[in-house]
Order: sequence, then structure tokens, then C-alpha cells
Amino acid sequence: AQANQRRAGFARIAYLIKAGANVNPRVKDGKNSPYLLLATVGDSNVFSMLLEGLALQKGNPDLADDNGLRPIDLAAKQQKASAYQLLVKAGANAQQPSAALGGKSPKAYLEEQARQASGGDEASYRRFLEPFGY
Repeated sequence: AQANQRRAGFARIAYLIKAGANVNPRVKDGKNSPYLLLATVGDSNVFSMLLEGLALQKGNPDLADDNGLRPIDLAAKQQKASAYQLLVKAGANAQQPSAALGGKSPKAYLEEQARQASGGDEASYRRFLEPFGY
């Protein structure tokens, strides 16, 4: 039930974006941009649809919250590979260091996570990074 409610909410957001809503201002008490909220979406079909609308409205995929957290940082931190790849495709900078990731870029952060998860096994390291496009 909660997943259906969430999808319905994103469908409303998609409608507003396609209708021309301004996508760059921050929402939710001035802290989060629509891109940052979308980075938490697990469904790549929903995310892709919303991302397309944001691109049409010239949204900024690197717009950070008050703490400097960018959507791509959140996607890397939460290991949301589909969201990560779509954000890169939309122009998000995966090479830019982020205080939210301990001063590492999202790509470097993922590489570090892959090293830790793989225990030194090269094949495991590659399997970890592959869904992110590396």
C-alpha cells in the first residue's frame, strides 16, 4: 500500500514537471531539490520518467541541499545504481568531491565501497561497480 502511495505521489510530481513547474527551487522547507528527492527512488522506470521531465525543464542535477549533499552523492551513499546512472546521464558530476562523502567524489566513494565489499577479490570489485556504469 505504501509503495502504491509513493508511486501516486511521483506520478503527481511528473505531471507538474511536464506541465512546466520550476524544478530548481528547493522543496520541503528549503532543503531538498526535486533531483535530491528523486535520488531516493528505487524504481528506475519512475525515476527515468521524472528525470526526463526535469531535463525538459532545465533542472540542475547537481543542486545541493543546505549541507552540500547532491543527488548523485545520495545515490552513491544509498547504492542506488539506477538513479546514479540516470543522474550521470542527466549531467551530474560524479568526479566532484563532496563533503557529504568524506571529501571523496561519488565515483571514488563507490570505488572505496567496492574495495571494502570485495575483500581484495578483483572480480567482486568489478561486480560491485558494474551496476554504476564502471
